[in-house]
Amino acid sequence: MKQEAINFLDFAEKIVSMYFDFINSLALEKKRIYILGINLPSIFKKRNAVVYTNQVINQNITDENLVKLFKKDLSKYLPNIYERTNRSILFNNILKEYSQRYGIAYDDFTEETLNQKTGRLNKNFHLPKDNDPHFRDTSRTRNLYANKLISINLESEKSATVKLCSQLKQSESQSIKLKQWQSRLDELRNKLQQIQENSDSIQAGLTHNRYL
Repeated sequence: MKQEAINFLDFAEKIVSMYFDFINSLALEKKRIYILGINLPSIFKKRNAVVYTNQVINQNITDENLVKLFKKDLSKYLPNIYERTNRSILFNNILKEYSQRYGIAYDDFTEETLNQKTGRLNKNFHLPKDNDPHFRDTSRTRNLYANKLISINLESEKSATVKLCSQLKQSESQSIKLKQWQSRLDELRNKLQQIQENSDSIQAGLTHNRYL
């Protein structure tokens, strides 16, 4: 197995960058794309997190010795719940920054689910068995998801409205300038007509004087 020191921020930046390369390759309007950040980790005990993560990454590996080796490395390198929570927040910050850069609606559940005192997931969203990466399925959790989706949709519509208003103002400004130029052209046209009339009058006077 390849041994390589990985800086988390560099790794997260690379993952998010690849994700947005994929998004930008899609033939979709930006207003139809909503991005939700990752959830805060919900398995508190490191031992339980190791067991679950090991099951996920090794589900298609049949070599038992390799599975044991992976589990050993997980036990050694997997951070505690506080560091995992902090990394989740950092990852979401990068995701939010990229979303803003590309004009895509973004939100996450960090503010609503983080217990500021404990520095980890609020117990209301935590499953007592401490063995599942998902939030506890309650009416509170469902309402959280529903309200967040509504909020993102409203924010997206707001952005689209602001953009439309900006375009209308720009169009209105161009229309005003066009009217100003049109008025200026009319003035010049009138002056040219007056010059032509004066020229015709002078020419007629000269002709009249010639035959006197």
